[in-house]
Amino acid sequence: MTLLKFCLFSIGILVGTSIPSKKKKPVNIIAVIVFLATYIPLMSKFVPILLEKE
Repeated sequence: MTLLKFCLFSIGILVGTSIPSKKKKPVNIIAVIVFLATYIPLMSKFVPILLEKE
């Protein structure tokens, strides 16, 4: 799982550096929306498991 995350992170960096500066703001907004749309559901499943083990 960690290798997959590093792979996706690396691809994100490569794509981010290839975008022209004029178009970066809309791409950043879309990236934040996608990040929040995926991060919140993942954390809502992970946090109860984390708190349960302590």
